[in-house]
Amino acid sequence: MHNIGFWNVRGLNNVNKQKIVKQFVQNNEICLFGLLETKVNGENVHNISNKMLEGWCVTTNCNLHKGGRVWLLWQPSIFDVWVLQYDPQFIHVKVTVKITQKSFFLSMIYAYNEGVERKDLWAKLENIASMSNGPWVMAGDFNTVISPDGRMGGNTKQEDMDDFIDCITTCGMTDIHATGAYFTWTNKQDAAHRKFSRLDRFMVN
Repeated sequence: MHNIGFWNVRGLNNVNKQKIVKQFVQNNEICLFGLLETKVNGENVHNISNKMLEGWCVTTNCNLHKGGRVWLLWQPSIFDVWVLQYDPQFIHVKVTVKITQKSFFLSMIYAYNEGVERKDLWAKLENIASMSNGPWVMAGDFNTVISPDGRMGGNTKQEDMDDFIDCITTCGMTDIHATGAYFTWTNKQDAAHRKFSRLDRFMVN
């Protein structure tokens, strides 16, 4: 199996977290993996990635954002990966499965927290859509929801939702069916102040 995955790890300098990630990848037979919000300095990327997933290739957007918001790792025996665009909020690549020579595009995304900053992300993804032809996967933490039921215990900004919806409509994207917990983020506060959101998703054209 040639599974693809991602994880908003919220810090990867801890050795125990590195071991957990390695075990997760092995247990789920993942061969192409995105890591978000690693908080790892650029000079430590290859050391840490090799400890977790020895022999894998890695690329990051560390040069554009301190702390490496997006890492992309893959098994070179299974995939050829060409980076087409680096951005503070995403890495966009073309992936070819070696055994079949079939290709697809992948955008691994970690959007900014503020809606006004995400507008640049939406515009760039729409520009990619206008120039791309072929299968395309968007995956990651979009830091906003598609509908009010994607958030519980907090307010939802209509403008932020509208911007996201306009982008995925323009790009021709639809959610991949998911199993497990509906919400992907919580503020982990006590019950009276706890908030939940569905921020992480896989989408395909």
